[in-house]
Amino acid sequence: MKLIVVSDTHYYNNCLFELQKQYPQADYFIHCGDLEGDPDQYPGWIIVRGNNDYDLRLPLNKILEIENHRILIMHSHNMRMCRTEAMVHDALVNNCDIVCFGHTHVPSKQKENNVLLINPGSIWFDRSGKKGSYAIIDINSNDVCVEFVYNDGTHPWFDREF
Repeated sequence: MKLIVVSDTHYYNNCLFELQKQYPQADYFIHCGDLEGDPDQYPGWIIVRGNNDYDLRLPLNKILEIENHRILIMHSHNMRMCRTEAMVHDALVNNCDIVCFGHTHVPSKQKENNVLLINPGSIWFDRSGKKGSYAIIDINSNDVCVEFVYNDGTHPWFDREF
């Protein structure tokens, strides 16, 4: 199973259509919050609410079951204690072994207490010193492979115009 994961597009959402064109074989398209747009305009995307999303139809989190995995999708802006500890706690309470989250605009992956935490970063508003990113997750039974795709200048849609 192939998942394309983005977060924090902050209204510059044409990239969502471009990603669907670029990865027609993907099984799931996931947005981890801060869409700042009408979710109905983006069919085929699983979208959760971020701190800049005011459409209350969007859930704060969702759980996706794929093969032997349960994936908790959230933005992570409402964590009251240490973000990592809180996400691991929420994952374990919901019997999830993977968390896809956003909010920090920094791509990352780490494993804590047997929970894989994945943040795709932000395509437009990167805070890691790179030029924007999204994640590709390949799940094959128990194997989970995470790849980050960074703006290397080869995808014209990666460069937004204000």
